[in-house]
Amino acid sequence: MPTAGMTVRYAGHRFTTVSFASAFSVDRQRRVRIAETARKRRQMHPAPSILFPRGRPSADRGRMAGSGGHRTGTVRSGGHRRVFHSRYRHGYTPCLRPRSKSRIDGGRLKILFIPNAGAVVPHLAPLMALALKLDPVAHEVGFLAPARFHASVRALGKQVLDIDYRPERAFQDEMSACTRFRPDVIVDDFSLVTLLTATLMDLPRVTIARTGAFPGYVPRDANHCHSCESIARFDFAANFSESESCFGIPAPESFADVCAAHASIVPGIASIEQLPFDADDRPDFFFSGALDLPDRLMPIPDGRTRPDEAAMSEFFERHAQRRIVFVTLGSVLAPSDSIRRAILHMLDAGVAVVSTVGMTDLPAGYDRLFHYAPFVPMHAVCSRVDMMVHHCGSGTYQYAILHGLPSLCIGSGFYDRDDIGRRLHELGVGRFIPGDDAALFVETFRDGFDACIDPSSAWHAQAMRRLDALKRENDLASRRFDLESILNEVVRTCV
Repeated sequence: MPTAGMTVRYAGHRFTTVSFASAFSVDRQRRVRIAETARKRRQMHPAPSILFPRGRPSADRGRMAGSGGHRTGTVRSGGHRRVFHSRYRHGYTPCLRPRSKSRIDGGRLKILFIPNAGAVVPHLAPLMALALKLDPVAHEVGFLAPARFHASVRALGKQVLDIDYRPERAFQDEMSACTRFRPDVIVDDFSLVTLLTATLMDLPRVTIARTGAFPGYVPRDANHCHSCESIARFDFAANFSESESCFGIPAPESFADVCAAHASIVPGIASIEQLPFDADDRPDFFFSGALDLPDRLMPIPDGRTRPDEAAMSEFFERHAQRRIVFVTLGSVLAPSDSIRRAILHMLDAGVAVVSTVGMTDLPAGYDRLFHYAPFVPMHAVCSRVDMMVHHCGSGTYQYAILHGLPSLCIGSGFYDRDDIGRRLHELGVGRFIPGDDAALFVETFRDGFDACIDPSSAWHAQAMRRLDALKRENDLASRRFDLESILNEVVRTCV
């Protein structure tokens, strides 16, 4: 196994690009032993008995990739008849192996939750929402999270491991967590190294998958990158350069590969999070509806106080006769000058604004119309405003659906967000505003704002009806979603 003190870094937002070679810099003899062990394991577990069987000859792989990127079949393994899936991306096949029966203790599962180590809040909150769906008596839950979020997890009433989970030590921290906690299954949200961790620790993986990371997904704009690539394109060749030579694990070449798992949870509904394949052909994908938390349980890092709800309530009471707009760009996207000009336009129109985007040097009198807070109680705010302005993040756009709010979707140049914004525009419940043309931004914003804020407009009336239909679809998906059954089936079929 990898030695202590190694590091794993990534290319992407607030990460540094270095090769995984530095993470795998173990002595030569150890590397030889690891490679030999991986080779023997592949011999012991031929294709039909692993989750992702090896692909067909290369010519056929190309045809399969072009026709949907997956294949489904039924095999008998370990005495059980089960469905398996092969995801073809030029033959890519992660070696996730079946698990030993001895790890399952009378049906009581130990479940380890792992968020993305960099963008923590939007990837920890959905996992916390999933944990609340589990019977605490029937299962033991553990979280791996940065130290500054440990208090938030404990407030949930869940165990958090005494490990300060950090991007530069993500792989080492995940391996340590598995060694200490000894889980039966890992549930992660866009962790870039959990594929490697789960494979080496011989554990089944359930992951949260969104638009932009589905197998075979093609961005609407080829010039856009993923939101975790805000500094530079993620270099898969560099970051996983020694994955196979050190561990016998084929190197992933896309975010869909990184998110390969035994089961994938889509935190939304099929009308918005559109799969690039027929869902009936992939029974390992499950729509959960929105994975939202009660306001009091939202994760907030240590050192940041929770919002002053009394001041916010007073603001709403003072402007009860006005139209009120909520502006948020999530926890990781920086506001632009265009956004600030758009906020001034709304204030000019006499609209009150609650914002997670700060404004300085407001004109005289406008400060009474503007309330700023870096963190807000999302449900409390969305239940009292008339529309939203947001960046289409997965943890944000759901609130507009849940509370029936027309929205302006601000483009950020990241396809996992902008493609959602364009979809909301197509569905007639929002107006998408590309963010790459500053000259046209404010004019486009004004047109969209007028339609969203005016309840007498034809567009607004139609948007409200469509929002109600999406809310009903979300409620149905939430009722049908059964996390315990998914986890039990994943573990059972991996025995």
